[in-house]
Amino acid sequence: MRPANVLSGAAFRATLFALAIFFLILILAGSALYQIVRSYQYAELEAQMIEEVVLFRQIFEREGRTGLIKTMKILDKSSPPVQHKLGLFGENNEKLVGSLSVAPDILGFAKMTLELQPGGKSGSFYIHTAKIDKTTIVVGRSLQAITAVIDALLYGLVVTGLIVIATTLLIGYWLSWRVSRKLEALVDTLDRVASGETHVRIPVNKNHNQINRISIRINEHLDRLSILMESTRNTSKAIAHDLRTPLSRVSMLLEEATNDGLKKQKTIELIREAETELVNITGIFDTMLRIARIQSSNDRTGFSPILAKDLVSDVVETYQPVFEVSGQRLILNPQSSTSAKLVCDSKMIKQLLANLLENANRYCPVEVDVNVSVSTTENGGVLIIVADNGPGIPAGELDKVMEPFHRIDTSRTERGAGLGLSLVKAIALRHNAEVTLSDNRPGLRVSITFPPSHLS
Repeated sequence: MRPANVLSGAAFRATLFALAIFFLILILAGSALYQIVRSYQYAELEAQMIEEVVLFRQIFEREGRTGLIKTMKILDKSSPPVQHKLGLFGENNEKLVGSLSVAPDILGFAKMTLELQPGGKSGSFYIHTAKIDKTTIVVGRSLQAITAVIDALLYGLVVTGLIVIATTLLIGYWLSWRVSRKLEALVDTLDRVASGETHVRIPVNKNHNQINRISIRINEHLDRLSILMESTRNTSKAIAHDLRTPLSRVSMLLEEATNDGLKKQKTIELIREAETELVNITGIFDTMLRIARIQSSNDRTGFSPILAKDLVSDVVETYQPVFEVSGQRLILNPQSSTSAKLVCDSKMIKQLLANLLENANRYCPVEVDVNVSVSTTENGGVLIIVADNGPGIPAGELDKVMEPFHRIDTSRTERGAGLGLSLVKAIALRHNAEVTLSDNRPGLRVSITFPPSHLS
């Protein structure tokens, strides 16, 4: 499979989208910050020039025009012309004093380009023009400092933006690379499972991100698939082993029935015997198909809430006469929970109980007690127990009897195909329940533990 393109990954594309938003916010915020800083700088400069004009006005009021001219000459000589400009003009705009040669045409504040030195370079100045009696006074300050501050601000915004963009792109690339690696591991695992390695699983770490949650769910499905595949393999082997004998018997019966020397009645008996064997084989296949359908289906349309004791009681009442005929006793524990509720397919659960009771009736001797009870587990689930005091099952066989076609009687003389407990297991798994076989001391104890109703 071709490796995933990191740059086309969802994480990287989300990073690009976030960067686009960040870039837009940076432009808007930068513009606002630029205007705020610029306005503040100009306001400070205006305040200084107004204060200077007020000072000149006070000098004019105390010492007249002559005193003001004298003061401005001193200030003009002491102030660097590249930073500070002064000008005083008479009634006809003739120059009285200062480094400015021409009076501006407007009063108030204005931005102008002025010579820094006579015959030298020009510079940007912010000037304030005011009238003192019939005299015009002009104060100018260089905009070099303000320009430097604003340039530094713009430079800082650009550099910060570039650093954030580069860092975010690297983080986005790294995140996309990590996600791509996890997705590639996921796809690789599925490819290996598809090629037959049913034991492999998707690596999962402790992070609770979406990919890990999906991986956990896929692993759960792979576990279920592995169980189904293993069951299928075991079933196939068991079919080949267990059906060989009845099929051979059918073949022998039909071959014997075709013998010309047999009487008609004997031939009919042989054919009927072969027919009986074929019916048994058909029943085995029907049971196998039912197990397969139960294992592979996720349909819950037949599930509905029901009181567990009512369901169990119906099955027990149906089978009590059968047990009485066999000289056995089937008892429903009177202390069974009356409030335990199951969300289940009641027909399936009845079939499960029927199989367990038929096994107990078939393999237990007379005068054996079979007790059925219903209780609630600590976490709110339901526990159904079918226990007898018969011969039980050897400890080494407890894990094997749930497998298809497995029978303790290896001679195969007992009736049945060994699918009863396999069907019980399939129905339990369909309801997310757990079947446990244990020693009842004496006898067999079968426990079916259902999860709480809202989780089943």
